[in-house]
Amino acid sequence: MSLPDFQCTIEDNRGILIAIHPLQCGRNVAPSSLWTSIIDAVSYYQQLCFENTPREVHFRYQTRQSVKLERTDLQVFRRVFGLICIAVADPTVDQDTQKRDLLDSYAKYLTQYEQSVLESRCLVFRSEDGSKPVPAANGKHTVDGASHSTHKAGKPAEHIQFSNGFTDKGRLSELLLNVRPVQKSASENNLNKPPVSPASPTFAKTYIEIVLNEFLLKTVSEVMEEYLLALFSHLEQKRPPTAPEKHEKDWKGSNPSLDKMDHSRKEGFKFELGSSAQKKRKLGWMRKTYAEWLLLAGLSYPACQHFAQAVDTLQSVKDFLQLGTALEGWAAASWCVLPAADPQLALKLTAMDDSKRRIILTKAKAASLNGYLVNGFNMNLLEQSKDRKSCLLSDAIYDKLRQAAAHYSSMELGQFEMEVSLKSARLFIFLGDKILGHKGLRQAIFVKMNNLPANSSEGIDRFLTVASVYEGIGFHRQAALFRLLAADRYVGPNISPSDFLRAYELTMMSLPSYDLALSNRTTNGRGWPELQAQVMLKLATTCRAQPEVYKRILLIILERFVEVLSSGEKEDLIRTLNELMSQSGPPKGEVLTSTPGLKLAVITLTKIPFVHEFFVLPLPVHLQPLQRPKLARGISGPFLYTPIKSASSLAAAALTADEANFMWVAKEPCAISLHLTNFLPRELKVDNLTIVTENTPFEAAKASMVLPALTNHYLPVLINGIPLEAGTLSILGYSYQVFGMENRCLLSELSHLSGRSIPKAVRVAPSLPQLKVETSLPLCDKIVEFEEPVVTTANILLYNGQRGKCTVRLSNIGKELVESLSVLVSCADEQLAERCISFDSTKLASALPIKPGAIAEVELDIWAAMSFLVKPEDPAGGPQSFQFIVRIDYSGGPGLLKDFYRLLSVAFFVEVLPSVMIRECSILADDDSEHFFLVVDFENRTDEEIEVFYPPEKKMLIIGKDRARVPALTGKIPVKPDATLQEQVRDRMAQDVQLTWKFVDKDARGHCWIGDLMWKDHEIDVVSLPPVLAKFRKDKMYLGLGCSVQVGEYFNLDVELTNRFSSPLRGGLKVDLEFREESHERNSITATSLSVHSPTVGLIGGTFDHVLDFEADQKRLLTYQIVMFVPGVFHLDVVLIYAKRRHKIGNACVITATTAKSHT
Repeated sequence: MSLPDFQCTIEDNRGILIAIHPLQCGRNVAPSSLWTSIIDAVSYYQQLCFENTPREVHFRYQTRQSVKLERTDLQVFRRVFGLICIAVADPTVDQDTQKRDLLDSYAKYLTQYEQSVLESRCLVFRSEDGSKPVPAANGKHTVDGASHSTHKAGKPAEHIQFSNGFTDKGRLSELLLNVRPVQKSASENNLNKPPVSPASPTFAKTYIEIVLNEFLLKTVSEVMEEYLLALFSHLEQKRPPTAPEKHEKDWKGSNPSLDKMDHSRKEGFKFELGSSAQKKRKLGWMRKTYAEWLLLAGLSYPACQHFAQAVDTLQSVKDFLQLGTALEGWAAASWCVLPAADPQLALKLTAMDDSKRRIILTKAKAASLNGYLVNGFNMNLLEQSKDRKSCLLSDAIYDKLRQAAAHYSSMELGQFEMEVSLKSARLFIFLGDKILGHKGLRQAIFVKMNNLPANSSEGIDRFLTVASVYEGIGFHRQAALFRLLAADRYVGPNISPSDFLRAYELTMMSLPSYDLALSNRTTNGRGWPELQAQVMLKLATTCRAQPEVYKRILLIILERFVEVLSSGEKEDLIRTLNELMSQSGPPKGEVLTSTPGLKLAVITLTKIPFVHEFFVLPLPVHLQPLQRPKLARGISGPFLYTPIKSASSLAAAALTADEANFMWVAKEPCAISLHLTNFLPRELKVDNLTIVTENTPFEAAKASMVLPALTNHYLPVLINGIPLEAGTLSILGYSYQVFGMENRCLLSELSHLSGRSIPKAVRVAPSLPQLKVETSLPLCDKIVEFEEPVVTTANILLYNGQRGKCTVRLSNIGKELVESLSVLVSCADEQLAERCISFDSTKLASALPIKPGAIAEVELDIWAAMSFLVKPEDPAGGPQSFQFIVRIDYSGGPGLLKDFYRLLSVAFFVEVLPSVMIRECSILADDDSEHFFLVVDFENRTDEEIEVFYPPEKKMLIIGKDRARVPALTGKIPVKPDATLQEQVRDRMAQDVQLTWKFVDKDARGHCWIGDLMWKDHEIDVVSLPPVLAKFRKDKMYLGLGCSVQVGEYFNLDVELTNRFSSPLRGGLKVDLEFREESHERNSITATSLSVHSPTVGLIGGTFDHVLDFEADQKRLLTYQIVMFVPGVFHLDVVLIYAKRRHKIGNACVITATTAKSHT
């Protein structure tokens, strides 16, 4: 059985088949492009059209080397009616010998097709500079007595468009003229061969030589036009002129016998020749054959009618084989007339029509060609009825083709079933009905063909044909599947020889359908990874003939599908890759071009190893550079607001967004941390792991490591480097070497890291000095949370009130001078830090500058001045603690010029044990107006004896857990006239009152801090001195205890006021005079306050009230004229009114008023 034509279409049923065969001339080896161009020129004309009629005769050309002739009796369109043999002459071979060889080969093909060929030609293309035949008298050229037709060169032909892209007539002529045959040696030219007799005239008359010159295309066109007209004329003679039932005798002797037409093998018997069923069967076959001849002749409407009648006849006798061919022919004939009933289809076909490939047959030309015909053309056939009742529509066409395929399948004719299924699929794909096209193609997939091995070339063509049809439907995944099946037939353990290149090409063509692209470095993320991995594994098996491509494909598989591959698959890939590298070296890091011209992009192994995290590490806290804010310069001119942002501002904002919130320092080590994972079942050696940067010189170190196999956790790896200059360092990614190939992994191309906040740039500060800090105290071994990161810690244990020392040593371990240094103490309680921590800043300043390798020291004085009061909520008074941080700010070198500095923070934890506690404290006035008594009740909270020292130079021993009261004589406290009297008294008392303690048996002493005592108003009046000192003068003499005056006489009294403070007193101090009169009642002396406007005391020329302000240490003098109206003893006090308080200042002046008599 013949092999199926996988390129068949329903158009083939109406096409007259012409076979084209190339012939070899000597040793002349013409390029394939030349043969393709010649074949395109020969097969240019596709249609023969009759003028002013819809009749069209179609030609189809077949260029197979051998055409099988089985089953040509079933369908007329399968017969080879035309034969064209083409050859390119070899000028180095004798023309006569060459001609005889060509005619012999030509005769073999004529013998092969003798039962069906109606017209044949042998076209020999000869170069113009070769030997030319001698013209004969009758217009024929004669060579060795043999007559043959020769077409002379005429005018250039019209423009012809070839299917393979040769659209220029000159291009083809140039290609044909540039053919250079293989030169033979002299010995080969002089071989003594036996003479070959000339070919018979029957063959020689169709032998045509065509000269390769500028008129080549016109010559070929003329030859083919004449040939096609002659072929059609012979076909018209061969075609039965009428229906079989009318002239049955016309069918005898020119068609196969009835025995050859009996294909009903499943019936199990034969009809008798003279039976009515056999006659009906014969009639159906002849009607079907007659319809096929009509279809080839371009008479589609009559063909539809006869096919319909043949179907009814054959169906009645159950001749399923002939019924299938009749159904197929009916569908093909209906398709030919379908455009007349479907305007849209007619418009679509008109747009695709190429009128230049037609031969228009006019009546005049037909009359001139009657010499070739016996009866001439039957023009009446052009006017046959166009009854469309027998013409099928598209849905009916599909049904008939499906029924035909079913009948072929029942007769086990896989060739016919396959072809009709492909015709159905291509037809409905063209019509736009993809569902019906898919159904037809699905039927072709499951056709059973026992004579077609899957590994044969025809079996491979079957898969490729299905793939191309699926591609036309738009089912790209199914098309890729059949391409892969075809590729599997080219390689395999049982296939010899294997065609790896062809299999590789087909597999590469299927990759886009699976969303796989090897020309791009990255994937689009679509598709099923498991399926894609299997396709890539198939591709790897096809590229063994290309070592570099093989290695590249293996790396791509490992890179893209390492997560979905099994351990065994990974193991095989790694083993194969190592074997290839041992044979041909490491993979190349360049774009590869494979054999079919497909390019493979450079692969970057981002998953071998896989980087889970990418951290740009800041410097340690004490080494991070800081920059002092610059003072804003004064802006002159008006303020102009605009919402438009410039490109530079946007770029700066974008750069700032990608910058790290920390800085590195020039010429100092920095680091980036990577978390690596090895997905491979073998240990992975990674070499030259380093950082990829730009914009600023950077010296990156390289690391090498071996990652264990199949690590379930990540392995942190640190990559170090040193920025060499200040600026902005852009971090592009990292690079490393694995499998002998360099991989440059950029952060912008890593999709799993793109969504994370990884800084793309780091600012590099100028070089700075580097200090190392140490303390003389032990490290803090307690879990303490400090308010900021610290370099080191220190711990000290003190009793409450005890003082301790700590030496902070600063060593310059850098390369720059420390030119600027400052120390700042920070604590949550600022008053506590100010009270308890102190150091000598002058000594520190004298140590500058600190040279590299030098040491500077800072002495800290730590006073555990916690509260000594027993709190009601904590009467037991357990241990207390506090913490503070010493910040050391330093700079130097180039960084100092750019306002950069570094900050060291040292945390101190002070644990305070109880010593003595104050349970109660009170104030007692002293006889001396300048002093008072501070009565303190102490409690010894320790188990040891403690001595308490109090003024004036007294002490008291308190045994363990005992209490004692001590009176401390203390000078009064001058206060300013404002609202902070409580604070002034507390601060001054904490400063002036010296209450100290000392262990009897220990070398530990301390000072009691009483700055947190709260005083009542009357106590404040006792302990405080007014801000102004008052003295009395009379007659410019200071008065002691008093003076005597006469009643009725006025006298001048001066009051001198002095500011006790070295700072001004503002806010309005009000000074008033207050008189008191002594009276003796019941053996007691009482003082009664008098008003200055009473009948007892009088003021002349003014008031007693004065509002005064004082400068620093200023004295003010107030003069009063006073008159006493009654005798007695009066006390005069100066009252200072401030902060809503009345305060008597100084001692009272006693004025004794007497009459003149008593005075004398």
